[in-house]
Amino acid sequence: MNSATNPMLPINTRPAKRSTSTGRSSVEELRNATSWMGNTLTDYCACANDRERAQWIDRAERVKAHVLAMPYCARATESDRDACERMVQRLNEEMARVAKVLSERPATPKAPIHPVLAALGGTPLNF
Repeated sequence: MNSATNPMLPINTRPAKRSTSTGRSSVEELRNATSWMGNTLTDYCACANDRERAQWIDRAERVKAHVLAMPYCARATESDRDACERMVQRLNEEMARVAKVLSERPATPKAPIHPVLAALGGTPLNF
């Protein structure tokens, strides 16, 4: 699924596909992966609650794992590699910071259940 078929997906947020013939990633793939991690960091700003922040950590872990699993690119410049390494470091720092904030917050109480709904085995009221 891509942005052409799903308007909710941003354009150019996935790294380019690897060439299966060489087993190496290209410079473009490395740069796209670096950009993808940057987009993941930016997406954190849109998290509205703790549930979304926890989901962001999971997504960031998947992005980081994908990037770290990429094969070495011999044609990449030192600045390309440094930019990718810095982005991985920033992603690690942000994930650790968010995880710490989430672990320090008290658990949120469950939503109240109306007495009539409780008697009927109902669910919490969500406003």
